[in-house]
Amino acid sequence: MNTCKSYCTAVRYNFKECSAFLESHYKTTKYKNFCIVYIGKWLCFIFEYGVVVHWNLSYNDEQSILQQLADFEIETIQDSVFDHFWYEENSGAPIKISNDTIYLQSDNEDEKIGVSQWLAQSIKLSFFETTTTQTIESTSSIPTSLATTGDTGLNSTAISKMRGELFLAKSRINLHYDLLDSPEFFWEYPELLPYYESTAHYLEIRNRIEVLNKKLEILHEMFNMLADEQKHHHSSFLEWIIIWLIVIEIFFTIFHDILHWF
Repeated sequence: MNTCKSYCTAVRYNFKECSAFLESHYKTTKYKNFCIVYIGKWLCFIFEYGVVVHWNLSYNDEQSILQQLADFEIETIQDSVFDHFWYEENSGAPIKISNDTIYLQSDNEDEKIGVSQWLAQSIKLSFFETTTTQTIESTSSIPTSLATTGDTGLNSTAISKMRGELFLAKSRINLHYDLLDSPEFFWEYPELLPYYESTAHYLEIRNRIEVLNKKLEILHEMFNMLADEQKHHHSSFLEWIIIWLIVIEIFFTIFHDILHWF
């Protein structure tokens, strides 16, 4: 049976330079944010947002493409995210996915374009799920420490950096990668949308996004609480400075104006 493998290797590729390189070395069809590379009769889809989808490439061809793309990666992912499916062509029935096997109605390239868009979204979302899980694990001690000692040991700079990372993750999910809606590609090629929609429900992308956003929202609320606590500590510190300045002023007033000691 044929194999379909998807990789998320970077936050994004330098797509302009990457596509130019691929066009000079392979037969290539370029679209707005992805391109198709033809290796023999097999296809490889390279998406601008750091995802590669291989359709039945040999191991050597897969590794060759991945190594070449490494030169165009922006923010390389050290442990790339990987997913694997089997697929059958000419099933004679509408496109569907069952038990990690993709059943294509024919060997038409258009079907693979629609399914690849969905696979690319799914593997990118898997990357966000992985990084969010790592963030949750790395911050799991904060609520415990706050509950037991009343202090987290984090300064305002560390908290601000964490809040910035969370905001960046949410913006990437919801603004940059078309993970909430059908990709913009289908605005220009609406005739291919059914191939995408017929498989998009399999990995429940929208439900996964909702769960992921809830996790990020909980983390965001926690860091907002910590930031408010830092502001409170800072305000208290300033109040104590003011109090001591007043005490010193009173001290000098008493000894200078009343007692005339100096």
